[in-house]
Amino acid sequence: MKSFIECSACMIRQSLEILNKHSTSNEQKSDILKLVLKALSETTITSINPPQLTNKVHSILKQELHIQDFYSEEKKESNKEALRLESFLNQLIASADNPLLTAAKLAIAGNVIDHGALASFDLNETISTVLEDHFAIDHFDRFEELVSKPNRILYLGDNAGEIVFDKTFISLLLKQHQTVIYAVKSAPVLNDVLLEDAKETGLAAMIPVIESGSTTAGTEPSEMNAEFRNYYTNSDLIIAKGLGNFETLYGLNDRKNKFFLFKVKCPHLGKYLNLSMKDIVFLEETF
Repeated sequence: MKSFIECSACMIRQSLEILNKHSTSNEQKSDILKLVLKALSETTITSINPPQLTNKVHSILKQELHIQDFYSEEKKESNKEALRLESFLNQLIASADNPLLTAAKLAIAGNVIDHGALASFDLNETISTVLEDHFAIDHFDRFEELVSKPNRILYLGDNAGEIVFDKTFISLLLKQHQTVIYAVKSAPVLNDVLLEDAKETGLAAMIPVIESGSTTAGTEPSEMNAEFRNYYTNSDLIIAKGLGNFETLYGLNDRKNKFFLFKVKCPHLGKYLNLSMKDIVFLEETF
């Protein structure tokens, strides 16, 4: 999916947030912002996808600030906050009329933990509302049918903190005789999940966790490493969490049984999909 012209405003907002946190002076902030604006002005924004645009901007910020992970503190705090909720999430799933549906909705609720798309978010409110919401795009029945028998599932993670919500969903899938491999990014970008987050939250002790090779806020096909590509091609089904994975993998028409789970956090993406902000989506790509 290609970027919208309006994505440039989000890039400027992200840049200012990072500069306000990490730059040492207004002069430095101004000089780096000029480089970002120059890069945006020289880019045909609608020719690349949003994660590629993010990488173009963040590479400038990383080079000029000499920092590779702008959100390391936020990721650790998000993991801690989500782990404090883990027992509560499992109780909600266990007491539900349809535990699989509830686990899926809670996994999507965790998608609100996003320091790239959102300046602020209310996790507890999101948990409360998402359980009452219906999927704006609803292919859950198809997924439920597929997991009624054993499958090899490749689960593409999105953000730190959110990974704990994924963990509760995966725990239920394991009980239903599914085999799950979890994929993380290979380098820091935004607050996307890394191998250290999988270890920190206990997911790596529960199932195999691999790096995708991707250094963008999604899963860029050209960056897939050999191990990940093998799982991507040969798994029975794929669960792809978050907007970044949707923006990089939707529309490729490269395989069947690929499901995208996310919460709409961008009004322009919402308009593109004819959805509203905060809608929750359980979408199977069909072709």
